[in-house]
This record gives sequence, C-alpha cells and structure tokens, in this order.
Amino acid sequence: MNRSFLLPLLLAAGVVFFAGQVAAQSGGLSRFSDIPDKAMTGDGFAKIIVEFHVPNIEELYRKSASFVPLGQDEPADETARAAMASADAALSMAIQSEASKVLDRLPGQSHRINRRYTYFPFLALDVKPDVFIMLQADSRVKTIYPDIPTPLPIHGPAEDGLPKKPHADKDSLQSDPAPPSMSDTIGMIGADKAWARGFTGSGWYVAILDTGIRRTHEFFQGKSIVEACFSARANCPNGQTLMVGTGAAAHYSSAYRGYDHGTHVAGTAAGKRPNNTLFGVARDAGIIAVNVFSRFTAAECGGNPCVMSYSSDQIAGLDHVYGLRGTYNVGAANMSLGGGAYSTYCDSSPQKSAIDRLRSARIPTAISTGNDGYCGWLGSPGCISTAIAVMASTKADVETLFNNWHATVADLFAPGQSIISSTGGSNTSYQSWSGTSMAAPHVAGALTLMRQYDPTAAVGSHLGRITELGPAIPTLCPSGGSKRRLYVDNFPSPEPDGTALPAVMMLLLDE
Repeated sequence: MNRSFLLPLLLAAGVVFFAGQVAAQSGGLSRFSDIPDKAMTGDGFAKIIVEFHVPNIEELYRKSASFVPLGQDEPADETARAAMASADAALSMAIQSEASKVLDRLPGQSHRINRRYTYFPFLALDVKPDVFIMLQADSRVKTIYPDIPTPLPIHGPAEDGLPKKPHADKDSLQSDPAPPSMSDTIGMIGADKAWARGFTGSGWYVAILDTGIRRTHEFFQGKSIVEACFSARANCPNGQTLMVGTGAAAHYSSAYRGYDHGTHVAGTAAGKRPNNTLFGVARDAGIIAVNVFSRFTAAECGGNPCVMSYSSDQIAGLDHVYGLRGTYNVGAANMSLGGGAYSTYCDSSPQKSAIDRLRSARIPTAISTGNDGYCGWLGSPGCISTAIAVMASTKADVETLFNNWHATVADLFAPGQSIISSTGGSNTSYQSWSGTSMAAPHVAGALTLMRQYDPTAAVGSHLGRITELGPAIPTLCPSGGSKRRLYVDNFPSPEPDGTALPAVMMLLLDE
C-alpha cells in the first residue's frame, strides 16, 4: 500500500514540519509510508506505538526497582512494601503526566487511543498521517514503532536459503524412542534435585504471557492463578481490550489455531498433576496467566482462523507483571511467541524497554527463538539482547531440526521435543507437543526456582548458574558452534542445620 501521495495533501492543508524539529528516531518509523500493511486498519488509520521522554525517569526506575521480595515463609516487611508502592506511584504519575502532554496536542478526529501504560512510557494509538507528522515533530516523542501482530511459533519447515543440515549419524536422535513425557525432562534438567533441596517454587509465580489458560484443568488444581487479558481487538471475555480478575485469561474457542497454547506452556512451567505423576518445572509455583493474543480470521491467517499478538498487548502484559511484583513474588516471565528472522540483536523493538525494566527488578523474561529451522536467525522478540532466548533440544541432547539457532543472540538450549503437558480440550486432557515454545517455559520455571533460592541476585547471575553445568549441545548448522543446555541444580550445599533459603523479608537495594 503506497501512502506517500498523502504528504503533498498534508502540506497543502497547512500541516508543516521542519527537519530540525523532528524527534530523534532510534530504530523506529520516520515516514507514514514506511508503516507496514499489517499495521494499517480498514478505515485509513495506522496502528503505532509511541515511546516518549519522561524527565528523571532513570532515577524513578532505580527507586521503583530497588525493592526485592525475599522468600515466602514469614510476613513481608510492610514498610518496605509501602515504600515500593510509593516509588511505583511516583513513576506512574510522571509517565501519565508526560503521556497527557503528548496527547493534548493531537486532533481528536485523527487519532484513537488504544492503550496507555502504567509503568512504561508508551502510548498505543491509531493515527492518520497528520497526527503521525505531529508526533514526529514533538520533542517529547522518542520513537514511533509500528504495532503489528506476532504469530505463535508454529512448528514448520525451514525457509529456502536458511537450511538446517543435520549430521547423518544424529538423524535417528530426532525422534524419541520412549513414550512422550515431561517427567523425564525434569530429571534431565536437575529440577527434581532442586525440589529435594526445598526449591519447588512455593510462594513464587511464573508469569505466562500467551493465549490464556484453562484454569479449571487438573494440572493447575489447588494453584493460585492470577489472570489478565490484553486484546487489541477487544476479544477479552468481557468484550473489551482489557480485563483483570478470575476468568480474564480464559482461552478462545478451539476454532482458532493455537487457542490452548498458553495452557500447555503454563503446565510445562508450573503444572502439578493431582496424582503426582506429572509435574512442571516449578511444580509448587503459582501462575500469572496473561492473554496477550487476539482472534484473526481465516483470510488473515492463510486458511484457518488463528490467534496473534500485537506488540502493544505484549507491552501491556509486561507492564501488568511489573505492577504485580509488589503483591506477588514474580520469579520469571515467559513469552513463547515470535516471528520474523533477525541475524543480530533486535534492540530497536518496542518490547526491549519493558523487558529491560523487568530485568532491572530482577525478573527475567524467557522467550522462544522460533521453529523455522534457521541457521543464524531468530524470531522477535526473542532476539532482544536483555531477554533470555531459548532454543529447543531433544531428550538425547541434540538440537532439534526445527530450532532457530544463533551463536551469540541465543542463550541456551532446553528440552523442546515430545513434551507432554495440559491442553484445552478438557480438564484432564494432555498432549505431547514439540517446539521452542515448550523449551522456554522449562527455563522460566528453572529461573523461578533460582529466584526462590536467591531473590537478590541479578538476572545474569541466575542465567550463569543454569547454563554452567548442562551439557554443551552442538548446532546442526554448517557454521558450527554449541550452547549449554539448561541444568538448574546448581546451588551451594545446605548448611548443617539444613537451611539454604535466604532470610524472609522485603529488601531495599540501594545500588
């Protein structure tokens, strides 16, 4: 769609801008005509995400992120929790003030507000060309991004020109001779040993940003489940773009491909079967289930109705998780989604800032690398440098053929083939799935166990621990190279009295 013809009309209408006034754009859009068709609406608007400047924001974030929850066995330090709430309120107030200043200049008939954020300096808008130019000229605006939908990383063949060439002697290891299971991957990654030390995820939560959850499934019986929905197409159960509370993250109808993806992912991270025959990695953790997907038609999906996730909804989900960290001990976030092909870090993505802020609060974000069989390319947002990019390996510790490999952008392997977990068909349905979507929640669950062990450690420290002892898995790509596979049982030995957990309180870190 060519939209460059609109510029002369805008100039004739008196919309004037000067090169010296245009806001600095770092990896964002510079022209309305550059907006991808996927971000265009049927009535001439473009869906965009606006990042704006906030005075003193780094200091506000420093104060906001300096309070860290420790443990779960004693009452929290309410003074510290109140101080965190105060710091968060100051951060939010500053962001809302600047957001209003950006919006106040815009003509109402040429823009629609899709979403404002509480803790991140973004606006999700539908705009026409005149508003786009006004935003470009606003010194408060830092970057403008297109707001486009991202698919689930459905397992598919490699694209031409980016082949995965396995070693002939390892072809047989791409299929598992044993029946599909997740219990065997628990032992592979040392989670059972972590449980024996007392690190089961109890008192902690794994945040699953996905297609929602079947909360009544037996795999989640007795668990604390916190729900929210962010759907740009107003597909939340209440018919709106936002819903919070019980039932908010209910998955869509089975008519939509990928509808129960989040139920499988959540089970892999933190499920627990009532008869104790099947477990997720953080078996005693609660779940923060956030549906960040919307429904799309068969025509939009290439043949069958499907679900996809707008970048603005992903940021909203991360914003929500950031706000919950004072109420719930959030161990890690998981995003088993993505698309595209990136050969380097994609730090110009709008999700980068949100992932950074969670990381500064010691909350890691595990993201799948994608299932296209790429050699040297990853999907987005897994290619963001501050995310934990997770690749998929078999139970024989061989790279899967569908895995997207990158020697530097990807962080580690985790089991991602023949993983059995909960599905949306019924309260007792389970299926064996394969994909990097199954690998990432192994890592999110493992990082939650690490957070239970030491909530004060930086994300990089925990990542180092879970990649230190696992085997190095060589890539099947012609370029060669290897990455470590997840192994979580890397804790100091307990003290003679059996105590290994840190003290339980809220800690103020002033550094």
